Amino acid sequence: MRILSNPIKNDSIIIAGESGASGLGALIALKNDKKYNLLNANLNILIINTEGDTDKDNYNKIMKG
Repeated sequence: MRILSNPIKNDSIIIAGESGASGLGALIALKNDKKYNLLNANLNILIINTEGDTDKDNYNKIMKG
């Protein structure tokens, strides 16, 4: 959620709740796990954000760290 809300350069800010950010979280976990050497420069990846900040209180807690 924090990564999506802090874009690089001219990327758009994405407000994602816990469910919405889970696809990116899974991708980051796969990228960082050496036993899954699945990611390379030739891959196209689509992540669908299924949720915004539906729980504003929890979203704010997570954003504060």
